[in-house]
Amino acid sequence: MWMVGKPDQAASEWQQAPEYAAAMLLNWIKVNPMPDREAENRILAQALALDPYTLGVSEVASFRLFDAEAWDTAREAFTAVYSANPANEVAKAALALAIWHSGGSHEEALQLYDESVAQAPDNLYVLRYGFRLMQLDPDFGEARTAQLARLAAAQLPQDFELTFGVANAFRALGELETAMRYNLMALSVNPVHPWANLQQAELEQQLHQSRTLHVWLQQAIDNRVKDRPDYYRRLLSVLVQAGAYEAAQEVYCDGRAQGFTNNALLRFLDEEHRARLESATCQPPSGQVIRGFAFAIWNE
Repeated sequence: MWMVGKPDQAASEWQQAPEYAAAMLLNWIKVNPMPDREAENRILAQALALDPYTLGVSEVASFRLFDAEAWDTAREAFTAVYSANPANEVAKAALALAIWHSGGSHEEALQLYDESVAQAPDNLYVLRYGFRLMQLDPDFGEARTAQLARLAAAQLPQDFELTFGVANAFRALGELETAMRYNLMALSVNPVHPWANLQQAELEQQLHQSRTLHVWLQQAIDNRVKDRPDYYRRLLSVLVQAGAYEAAQEVYCDGRAQGFTNNALLRFLDEEHRARLESATCQPPSGQVIRGFAFAIWNE
């Protein structure tokens, strides 16, 4: 039963029904969005302290805390939840991710993740946080990646993050055609997601499939992540390999306008193509959309 109530009302409910008090806190946040994220994070931590047993509380609270990148708060809160209820598999997976992000032991994080996925191989939050660890930790390993891909593929919900995670896992394993299949499934859920469009372009290029490459590239350009130099770097690499010089130059100039260095943008390019883009004359940002590029072959 998810009750709606003010935070001070939740505290008065604690003695008799802590699970209701936790639900009241979460519902207060849901129906009354808080501009002060630190205050919201404190309420989320309070909800976790009140009810370390209900998986739904851990799922909602972890999602919100991670969205706010409140890693230290999450680590402290989920350490307490794990101590109170070691059987809470979502808390265990969330703690693993929080430990990694807050500078804790990667070995401890992976051990907690292993325990959580062994305990709840079909829990979507455990699988989601596993995919995030896979992307972050080079020690995640091929065996964990293969297991995670298999477990998540068996679920196949209409869930973007999980499906996209399966695509990332199979790509990391070198199974590009399978990765493409799941990436397309993710795009069917969220057609404009920038990273999925960029990955689709990369996969088609790796598999030498060019029929729809321009579609994914245009989506990747239109929805580019303007605060991530790694996104620009990968996008430029695909554009250069496709021979789309004009678009590459516009993306490069847009990246420079965002404040990214040449090295951050052009690290993946060979000396010839790097020099060509570095010599480009960039105009002041106009705010115009980059579109309608042609795949012209670079002049030798």
